[in-house]
Amino acid sequence: MTKKLKVYLLIILTAVCAACAFAGFAGCKIGRPGREQVLKDYKAHVTYYSNGGFFNGSTTITVRDLYFKNDPGSESYNVNGVPFFEITDETTGMKVNREGYDLVGWYMPATYKDGENAGKIMYTYTYTDAKGQERTEAVFPVLDANGNTVTDIEADRPVFARAGVDEQLTEDKIRVIPSDVKLDSTRRVADDENLIVCAKWAPALKIVYKLVCEEGKTYTDEDGNEYKNGSELRQDNFGKGETSSPTSLEPIKLNGASFVRSYLDSELTTVVESIARPAGDEPENPVVYSHYIDGDDWTIVTNDPDKVAEMFNGLGSAGNKYYLLSDVDCGAKTFSLKNQNITVNATVQGNGKTISNLKFAVTGATRNYFSIFGNIGASFKLSDLKLKNITIDITARGDIRLYAICNGLDASASIEGLEISGITAHVKIPVENRVTNVQLKKQDGTEEEDKSQWLFGGSDNDEQFQIKNPQIKVTGETTLTIEN
Repeated sequence: MTKKLKVYLLIILTAVCAACAFAGFAGCKIGRPGREQVLKDYKAHVTYYSNGGFFNGSTTITVRDLYFKNDPGSESYNVNGVPFFEITDETTGMKVNREGYDLVGWYMPATYKDGENAGKIMYTYTYTDAKGQERTEAVFPVLDANGNTVTDIEADRPVFARAGVDEQLTEDKIRVIPSDVKLDSTRRVADDENLIVCAKWAPALKIVYKLVCEEGKTYTDEDGNEYKNGSELRQDNFGKGETSSPTSLEPIKLNGASFVRSYLDSELTTVVESIARPAGDEPENPVVYSHYIDGDDWTIVTNDPDKVAEMFNGLGSAGNKYYLLSDVDCGAKTFSLKNQNITVNATVQGNGKTISNLKFAVTGATRNYFSIFGNIGASFKLSDLKLKNITIDITARGDIRLYAICNGLDASASIEGLEISGITAHVKIPVENRVTNVQLKKQDGTEEEDKSQWLFGGSDNDEQFQIKNPQIKVTGETTLTIEN
C-alpha cells in the first residue's frame, strides 16, 4: 500500500467519522457502523501517539491511526503482515513535529512492571492544578462491564480516566511513556494487530563548531568576519535520533588557513565520527572542535594510500604543501620512482606519522637515475616523517643508476627528522648492462659488487652522506640484489 493511499484513507476515515457524528444529532446511529464499514478489509492497525507533537504542522491531532490491507489475493501479500510505516518530520502529508524539540524516533510504549497494572501501557495526563502548578498523573483506558474499551461517541476514540476523579479524557490529551526499546521499522504489523507506538522527543539541539588554531592567529571568512582560536564558526541542527553526524567536514572556509579535521575535544584527540545526544532535560549544545592550520591550500594526507600517491606525485612543485594526519599502510599501492630530471621542492609536515609498506616499481628503465625523492631541491621542506619497510623493484633494459632515497641533496633544503627503516631493492638487468654506481671490485682475487653507495647520491658513499646529513636517519636492514 502506497503512502499516498494511506493518506487518502485517513481523509476518508475523517470524513466518515464527521458524517456519522453529524448524523448522530439527527437521531441516527453513529460512530461504529460507518467506521467498521470503511475498515471492513483493513486488518493491520497502527496507533501513533505524537506525545506533544502535531501531525502535518497545522493540526491539533496528536494521535494518528493508520489501517492497512493485507489481501491474500494481492501480489504484495505477506503472511507476516504489512510493513510498519514510519512517520518522520520529512514524511509527505503526515510529518510530525514539536516546537523546540527534535524527534528522536518511534518507541514501544513502557508498561508497568508489577502490581495490578503489570503489563499495561503507561498512559499519562498533564494538567495545571488550582494553584497553577503543572502536574502529571497516570491514567487508564475506561472499560465497560465486558472489559472492552469505552469509546467517545463523537470522536470515536478511546476514553481515559484519572484515578478517583469523575472526569473522562479523550485520547488527544494523553501521552504514552516511551520504553527504551526503539521500534524496529523493518518489522511487520500482523493481521488483527493493533500496534501502539509513541514518539520520543528531546530538546532541539545545535552542533556548535569552534575553531582550534595557533594562538594569536586571526583569520577572516569570505564576508570579512574575523575568527581566532576558540571562536564559534557555525551551528548545525542536531536533528532527529540518538546520534548525529556533522553535515560537513569543513565548517567554513577561512582565508589564510586550511581545515584539517574535527574533533570531540579541544585537545584534538578524539576524531568526530558521530555525536551522541547529551542526556538530561535541558542539555547543552554539543561542541565540535575544528582544527585549522596556518596557510592556504594545504593537502591533508589521511590514512588513504591514494593520498600518499598524490603527495609523492606532487613533490616537484614548490607550491604544494602536505600535512600528514595519520599513519598510512600503503601495502596495496605501488608507486613510481623519480628520475634525475625531477627536483622536489614541496613542503611536507609529517607530524611524527609513519608511512609503511611502500612499494616502488619501474619497468623498462634505461640511462637514468632513479630514487624515491629524486633530486632534493633548495626549497624542499620536510619535518618529522617516518618511512617504514620500503621495497623497490626495477626491470631495466639498459644501464641505470639507483640511489634509493635521493639522487642528490641541495644544502639549502630544510629536512628536520626523516627516519627510514628497512629498504629492500631488487634490480633485474641484462647481463651486458650495469647499475653503474655499483662497481665491481676485486676482493681476494674475486670480483664483488661495491654496494657502498646506492642509498644516496651526491657523496662518495652512503656512510659519508649520513654523517654529513644526520637529519636523515636510515635504520634496519638495507638490501640490494642485482639479477641478470
